[in-house]
Amino acid sequence: MKQDIPHYILLENDQVRVSRLEEKHVAKYFPTHRHKYYELVIITDCLEGSYSHNIDFITYPLQAGRIYFIAPGQAHAWNIKQYNKEYKGFLVTFNEDFILNGNKLLERELLKLFDPMDTTPYIEFDPKYFYETFPTMSLLEMEYLKKSTNYPLLRALLETLLHYMSALKLKHKHNETLDFNCQRLVDVRKLIEKHYMICQPFLVQRIKQVL
Repeated sequence: MKQDIPHYILLENDQVRVSRLEEKHVAKYFPTHRHKYYELVIITDCLEGSYSHNIDFITYPLQAGRIYFIAPGQAHAWNIKQYNKEYKGFLVTFNEDFILNGNKLLERELLKLFDPMDTTPYIEFDPKYFYETFPTMSLLEMEYLKKSTNYPLLRALLETLLHYMSALKLKHKHNETLDFNCQRLVDVRKLIEKHYMICQPFLVQRIKQVL
């Protein structure tokens, strides 16, 4: 019998996480799994070798200077059996409700970045200038590590980081084929996330109604 794919969540009191790969990358998350949250995989350093991971069962090489975007519901796997710091970087995970907080404009920005239909689910940057390209990253990590976390400030820093990434992605025109001003795309994405585990005619009918 085919084994179910694990589905991980962030708890209500743990709406956002900021961690370094070399400190938090554990074997539990190597096999195929799904998230109910957004995840940024930021690779700032990578040794030469055949290091890769899968997003929705498509293999992408790990390279220094790449940020991979994994949306809620997407399948993800690391193609390694053990991690010996062959690559380094950050994992930033967050729930939709935490980051949006009623912000409709940011909702469209998330669609631009975390588009499951994008054949290039990453952006590239010069790893030598990571903190210059994304100046709020160090502030985000520093604020997250404080004993008394200021969540409104964390949200603002994370939102700013996402805007920097969105601007970089737009510059490289990875997603110019979609009309991101169309609210219907947001609605379709939510339907897919809600019903992806069960294949029913209902989902197809609802998508047709939205479109």
